[in-house]
Amino acid sequence: MSEISRRDLLAGITGVAAAMSVGPVTLPAIAPEFPRKADFLIPDGLTYVNSAYTHPMPKAGVLVEDSFRKTAGASPLSASEMS
Repeated sequence: MSEISRRDLLAGITGVAAAMSVGPVTLPAIAPEFPRKADFLIPDGLTYVNSAYTHPMPKAGVLVEDSFRKTAGASPLSASEMS
């Protein structure tokens, strides 16, 4: 049998009490649409899963990256300039 501390017991009881005081939760009947979809280059018919390691890149980020590549490629730094 595992022992429970007074702190864990009180935390559990207060958590239940707080959840009960909120009242019933109602969810929308239709899932909300991604609010900023126009900011991303997501082709129709594709879905991106929200995860910590991958996500779609915003259009603004693509533009900045392209601009950086053009600038860096036009005048790359020499080894002495990097140190």
